[in-house]
Amino acid sequence: MALGLALEELIQVYRSMFPVLEGYDRDTWYDRNGRIVWTSKSLKTVGLATRNEWNKVRDKKEGTVERSFTDNSLPSGPMERTVTYEAPFTLPDRIEDYRQAWEFYSAGNLP
Repeated sequence: MALGLALEELIQVYRSMFPVLEGYDRDTWYDRNGRIVWTSKSLKTVGLATRNEWNKVRDKKEGTVERSFTDNSLPSGPMERTVTYEAPFTLPDRIEDYRQAWEFYSAGNLP
């Protein structure tokens, strides 16, 4: 809006100029709390570790899944962490998010 684009132009920019981001969106799944539960991008401490683990739980409608790993990103050194992911798991829909945000701000709402 600030750039003078229409919603459909914004969507076209996303689709044509950001195909890599669109690809990430198609293969990154989130849990009920917004945590990445699976991505094919090989992020060692993000989401489940293997596609096999993911395939076993991806259709869960409720319940939790845990993953433990060694977190070596802290200045204090490595520590064991366990992350609990809560079903259901969903793909993002960036275009629908754009539509909802557009509607909200078109109505004159400000953060």
